[in-house]
Amino acid sequence: MDEDNDQSERDGKEGGGGNIIDWHSCDIFPDHLIDLVVVIRCSTEVLYDRLVKRGYNQHKRDENMDAEIMEVVLSEARDAYDEEKIVVLQGDTLDDLEGNVERLQQWIETWRKDHPDGVEEMEAGEETNDDDDD
Repeated sequence: MDEDNDQSERDGKEGGGGNIIDWHSCDIFPDHLIDLVVVIRCSTEVLYDRLVKRGYNQHKRDENMDAEIMEVVLSEARDAYDEEKIVVLQGDTLDDLEGNVERLQQWIETWRKDHPDGVEEMEAGEETNDDDDD
C-alpha cells in the first residue's frame, strides 16, 4: 500500500467531512481530519472463542490475542490523536454492540447538529483554539 499516494487521494475526498472510516491502524489519518476515534476492546476469553469460530490459524490467533492484551490499537490511537478524541468501548456481547451503536448514533446526531454545513476546511497542521478570546 502506498500510504503517501493514498493520503493525498484521501485528503481530496473528505473535503466536506461527515465521513465514518473503519480502519485498524491509526497512523494513516492525520489528526486534523479526525473528530472521534473509537477503539472497541474485547475480553481475551471472548476474543479467543471468536477467532476459533472464524477459523483463524494459531499464529493469527496469537497475533490478535497479543495485540488485545498489549492494547496495541489503543496505544496507537493515543500516540496519533488527542486524548479527548478517543473513546474506548467494550465489544464482548450483543448488548455491548447494541449500546455501542446507540452511543455512536447519538454522537453522529450531535456532530451533525453542531456542523450543519459540514466541516470548515482547515489546512494540515492548522489548529483551532476555542478558548482564545483575542
